[in-house]
Amino acid sequence: MFFAGEATSDDQSATVPGALESGVRVAAEVEAATGGPERIAIIGAGAAGATAANRLAGYGHTVIVLEARDRVGGRIASRAAEGWPVPVELGASWVRGERVESLVATLDFLGVDVADVSAAPLLVAADGTPASADDLGKRVVADAVSWAAGRPEDVPLSIALNDSGAGNVSADGDPSPLDRLDAYLRTDVALPLGATPEELSSWYAPADLAATSGSIVLGGFDTVVANLLEDLDVRLSSAVTAVSHSDSGVSLRLATGEGVSVDRVVVTVPLGVLKHQGITFDPALPFPQRAAIADLGFGSADAVWLRFDEAFWETDAVVWTVLGGTGVIRDWVNLLPLTGEPILVGLVGAAAADALAKLDDDAVIAAAQESLAPFAAAG
Repeated sequence: MFFAGEATSDDQSATVPGALESGVRVAAEVEAATGGPERIAIIGAGAAGATAANRLAGYGHTVIVLEARDRVGGRIASRAAEGWPVPVELGASWVRGERVESLVATLDFLGVDVADVSAAPLLVAADGTPASADDLGKRVVADAVSWAAGRPEDVPLSIALNDSGAGNVSADGDPSPLDRLDAYLRTDVALPLGATPEELSSWYAPADLAATSGSIVLGGFDTVVANLLEDLDVRLSSAVTAVSHSDSGVSLRLATGEGVSVDRVVVTVPLGVLKHQGITFDPALPFPQRAAIADLGFGSADAVWLRFDEAFWETDAVVWTVLGGTGVIRDWVNLLPLTGEPILVGLVGAAAADALAKLDDDAVIAAAQESLAPFAAAG
């Protein structure tokens, strides 16, 4: 039994490149353990599972991909919605992190448009007044992390910010230093990691990973996964509920009551499935794996796509951020300069994402309109 998925990546967790790289890694591990062609099951048809399946089939193995959903892609969820001029990405839509060049090259080969987002963001105060860029938030968090590194035990990032004194910044001004720190904790913590400073380790949480940096996919991210799985045996709506293994092989139990027997299995399900024991293992997983699953966390991130008949804005800035204010959605991506279409994508993470998920459609639209008011005022 082998494990893959972005949560198993040492340096690129929570990214599509990390998931793809884990698929390459696990396929090599499986191939090294086999003495010839075998029957191998892949649980999960996301980026990691698709990569592993494609590689192992190329090595000559018989591969079966079992996917609980009725679609492939995992956290990549592209929708060609009626009336929409571009595919809507409901899951991962950014290519960022280390060693992303190969993924960008693959997307280009598959005819999927990718746009680099490197221009300066549009920053406005809550009343729409333009604001200048500032690295205060980055410096404050770096100081807090540096202070925490010298402590005898790990503490949440929120405590490091408070006890180190680094987070004690002024609330005076519009925008204030506190507004700038809050914006950084949103764009570089809550949005990319889906967690609040109270939930994050000050030792291990990645820093300086802006959610709106890198390249954005504009043409259907799921094409990458579909291409990897082409001509393979993929069984949708086939949730695996139990994995039993011994020296003689692996037995899988599906939610339908069916059983599947294979020589080896690669598990690529989301961390949440493992944490909530969506799959039982016999024998139980070794303690180091169980401890890692228990200790690792996962957060919430969401996106709201809005299409307008015509743009109410004039700026060509792709990334918009409000410094201060109380809007639910204070970070936006403007697709007009990239696609020619008046589409805005609102980004929320951590507590804001959880709050937004509880709203009905009308309340979401109202929240979006309120959150866009500063940009309407800015023009």
